[in-house]
Amino acid sequence: MKTPTQAELQQSMEHLAFEFYHFGLYGRQIQRRIAGGNKTYHESLHQAVGYEFLVHFRTLLGFFFATSGGDDDLLVSDFGILPGFAAALPNRSAPAWVRGVRVQLNKRLAHITSLRWTERAPAMNDYHEHFAEICSLISSFKAALPSDLRRQIESFEAKWAQRDSDL
Repeated sequence: MKTPTQAELQQSMEHLAFEFYHFGLYGRQIQRRIAGGNKTYHESLHQAVGYEFLVHFRTLLGFFFATSGGDDDLLVSDFGILPGFAAALPNRSAPAWVRGVRVQLNKRLAHITSLRWTERAPAMNDYHEHFAEICSLISSFKAALPSDLRRQIESFEAKWAQRDSDL
């Protein structure tokens, strides 16, 4: 964001929690499917879970690794205004794999491009192999937040976990 305030960052907590929680939820479902579980729902629902995972993955790659964005785009670097945040979670450059994954997700998920029929699509495992790394980054991000903001995120995540307790 263009010079966010602490109040604006606080307002973003529910939206960050939404992305973090659902990325984890769908990633764990895919993990169970890869391991041979989750055979209780139709293949079309498995595809929907996969698409949802990729949507949240794409969003989080932008949040964590974009170096610039629109005036209203929230990036992890915006949190550097919070006391102690930059020291707890210093700016990192994007791993080498991020650019290729972002290009694939932009071309295949967000736009109808000729890449869809001219090149073979990566397998879900190719995307999912980065699940643990992004989960670790989410944990580091939450740990770097002031305790009141961390509690807000965790409260929203707990609400959704309760809602989804039977999954």
